[in-house]
Amino acid sequence: MGLFSLKKKESLSLPKELLDEKVVVSVTDDIPNKKITKFVSAVFADKTYIPTMRKPEEHFTKIREEAQYLAMQQAMKLGANALVGFSISFAPYNVQGSKWGGSIVVAAGNAVTYTHRTLPRNY
Repeated sequence: MGLFSLKKKESLSLPKELLDEKVVVSVTDDIPNKKITKFVSAVFADKTYIPTMRKPEEHFTKIREEAQYLAMQQAMKLGANALVGFSISFAPYNVQGSKWGGSIVVAAGNAVTYTHRTLPRNY
């Protein structure tokens, strides 16, 4: 455990596997074979990353995934079943009063609802 890991840990209220089934994530503005029916809200989630562990790249991947799942969870709470235009951003900063540098990891996307696209009868 790192020096800065003493804060209360945030936990996801749903298992990741269930979130993956309930909320589709797309980096584009649409979802193949789906019709977006409603824009719900812009969604943002952030996590702080301070490289204090022995394998910082593995810890960073975990933080990035947690930010994504937090955004998915927010979208689901708003009644959405997808996030489109999804992106992950990173911003470095210096931890006040320390030699440590960290990053803020921000997940963002548009929470939407979709239905399956129906093909015309003569298709």
